[in-house]
Amino acid sequence: EGADWVEDDGTFGKVLTCDASDNAFMALDPVPYAERGSFAVNFWIRQTQPSLGGTFEYVYSHSEDDGVPFSPWYPNQLHVYLPEISHPAHGVARVILKDSTDEYEGERSETYLDSDGLISDNDARDTPGHVDLEDGQWHMLTVTTRPDGGDGYAIFVDGILGGANFLPKTE
Repeated sequence: EGADWVEDDGTFGKVLTCDASDNAFMALDPVPYAERGSFAVNFWIRQTQPSLGGTFEYVYSHSEDDGVPFSPWYPNQLHVYLPEISHPAHGVARVILKDSTDEYEGERSETYLDSDGLISDNDARDTPGHVDLEDGQWHMLTVTTRPDGGDGYAIFVDGILGGANFLPKTE
């Protein structure tokens, strides 16, 4: 709703465009993240204007609608967003990933990973990472889980590892 398919600069042909002022979105069916093993999700983004509205500008936000109030910390969710210009972590891509096997464990579950490698850190950044995501160019964001099925995930920007929060595999 409010999102439109438009011709891009010739890189991809048609792309989905969203304007922060119209709160645009596309609805997807529930996805059982990691139910069948490891996975990766890839996005191509181009930020043509700095994020001036709200606290975060979402690239992707998906959760299973099971009738409970929205919280990004519960199982089966993936959120990828850019902190807005007045946020101390502006300039990074931020990811919250809870797969279908995660259980909510209070504050211990309330973690996120930034593309500069910092975990759950809202402090100001001297350098927000190796890529300026708001330079008007196309950037590839990839979120991937561990191939061995262990806990944690990683974020890549333009094919370069930005950060990972891989935990030791438990047997």
